[in-house]
Amino acid sequence: MADFDIKPEDIKDTSGLGDKISEMYNRSKATMDLRTNNFELFTKISHNMNLYEKRRNTEFSEGTTQALKRKLRAQTLQRVPDGEITTQFDKNSIEQVETEFLFNTKIVRSEFDGKDMMKNLWRAFNTSYDYGFACIRTGFERDLDGDLRISWKQIGWNDVYPAPDCDFIEEAEWYVIREYISRAEIKSLIDWDTETVKDKTYFEDTVKFLSDWEPSEGPEYDSIPLADKKKGVTKVESIEVLTLYKRGADEFYSYVPSCHAMLRVVKNEDPRKDVPIHFLILEPDPEFPLGCSSVMWTLAQQQFADAFQTSAYQTLLLATKPPIMATGNLMNAKIRMEPAAFWDLGNNPNNKIEKFPVETTTITQYGSILENIGANMMKNLNVTDQTIASDANVARYSGTAPGVHEQAKDKTITINQYAKRIEIFFCEWANHALRSYIASMGGKIKMTVDEPTRRRIWDIEMARDQRLKQSGEKPGESIIDGDKIEIDFDKLSTDLLSFSVRAGSLIETREEEERRNIQEMLIPVSQMLGNVSEQNRGAFEQNIMQMMARLFDLSNIDVSAQTSQRIDDQLLLEAQRATMDQVMAQQQQINQIAQQLMQNQSQQQPGATPNPGQQQPGLAQPQGPQDQQQPGLMPNQEPLETIRAPQPDNPGLTPELQQGVPSNMNQISAQGNLQ
Repeated sequence: MADFDIKPEDIKDTSGLGDKISEMYNRSKATMDLRTNNFELFTKISHNMNLYEKRRNTEFSEGTTQALKRKLRAQTLQRVPDGEITTQFDKNSIEQVETEFLFNTKIVRSEFDGKDMMKNLWRAFNTSYDYGFACIRTGFERDLDGDLRISWKQIGWNDVYPAPDCDFIEEAEWYVIREYISRAEIKSLIDWDTETVKDKTYFEDTVKFLSDWEPSEGPEYDSIPLADKKKGVTKVESIEVLTLYKRGADEFYSYVPSCHAMLRVVKNEDPRKDVPIHFLILEPDPEFPLGCSSVMWTLAQQQFADAFQTSAYQTLLLATKPPIMATGNLMNAKIRMEPAAFWDLGNNPNNKIEKFPVETTTITQYGSILENIGANMMKNLNVTDQTIASDANVARYSGTAPGVHEQAKDKTITINQYAKRIEIFFCEWANHALRSYIASMGGKIKMTVDEPTRRRIWDIEMARDQRLKQSGEKPGESIIDGDKIEIDFDKLSTDLLSFSVRAGSLIETREEEERRNIQEMLIPVSQMLGNVSEQNRGAFEQNIMQMMARLFDLSNIDVSAQTSQRIDDQLLLEAQRATMDQVMAQQQQINQIAQQLMQNQSQQQPGATPNPGQQQPGLAQPQGPQDQQQPGLMPNQEPLETIRAPQPDNPGLTPELQQGVPSNMNQISAQGNLQ
């Protein structure tokens, strides 16, 4: 590798900006050191570490805190939240499809390269649970296709330095982020064929100097993770970098204090000029700017549980190997606490050996005491064990399914709170990332696209071209080029661009939510069927079968397609039978009218003089000349014959389902108009 021979004085910052960043960092660090002085204790407890600096085999952590954290995380965060993207474009437009593609593949990263969003959210949850907040910085990077995408980087609690006078860390005016860059990372910024810096946001001379420079110090002690401290691991070749992020600024600056040089300047791509720093806070605290650690709610109980378990363990050792009391002339070497040991007491009658009495109450009550401690810890967190319907010892809970369901609703208060906080955080982060990404691109860019998106765009273009062809216009140009599409980012950049999280999507998908709702509806609807009149029973049964068909479609069983088809056939049959019932009722009315007309005509024959004031049976009394003629019949019309519905030959139905199905629906409609 080349030696660029750049001197420190050649890269020294003379603008005074670097000194200002260092001064802001020092002021914030003095405040943060006070606010985080007990965070190492939280780390030990949440990671089930020994609370003592000097590890001893007889003293250890009981571990309920970390078990509760993992349980709450599993119940709160089961998948990446989804939602809806709102733009100024139509839902079935190419622009809408492009925006959704960019969000799913360039903002919420996929798992194909091991950088999945689920892993990011889990880490953020753990950090926020332990310390009160998790800091996420948004940036840009290249994916495996060479396209630009959003990066997600979690900053440790000991490397975040907000404005010291902020009321809440997420609302600070500015932040200084401390990070350490290795020499290998510095060297990777250089294109060694041309000996130039690949990323033009970096100062080239500074990068070249740092690639040759061998720093003598590693990270500060408070920046080293506790696990590395315990094992003596440190980044000996890392370089400290301070980056200033200020709200409303057009650019963000990175500074290297050890060589007094500016390293990088990055444009603020957010159209609203917000900072790319976001915080997940599970427990907001109006008295503490950093949020409240959930470990604090169970700290006292955990320390007591640790002390009790240590005491129980020591009692167990004493009970299995109790101290020995001896009188007389006995040697210690002769007395060994071993199985089948033989002790020679000699001939002295005064020799005596007995074991020291050990109080074992601690051992016998071990389980119940720890259980009570765990219950108190869950009470402090406002959660209980969902595996037993009566675990809270509340009379209103029963062991039935409704009782378990009601108990589960009461138990999820904390989980629901955590879920809402995660949804709000993810929504804010996603909106910032989406706006910044589209604004940063600009112009028309070709990007590799997945097959479902390509097919959606193809269908939209085909429908568009069909409309143009019908109006006599030329077809439009396609944006599809093989496995790529051309995206006009200038058209996508709009103030109406936003993302909203679907409530509950951390737990279940849209399909799972719909399936659950259908299952909950089927029970009361089916129970009501016995109380429905015969007139409305058919409609109820039809609705039930429609819900069953949709339920099978949402399931993953192999027979769902066949079963759904059979249900669809049954629905068709029921609809056709209902139509036939209507037709037959109309036929009966027609026959009655015909019989009445025939009777009326026979009574009007010569010799028959009906009483003008007497009403004919089954007929309405005429009120005027307009009522002398039966509506729908011509004068002297012959009686109508009985209309029979023909039996169909429907290949789509089984022989037993074909019975009673009309073959000509137009005939049915015509008959229906006779009424």
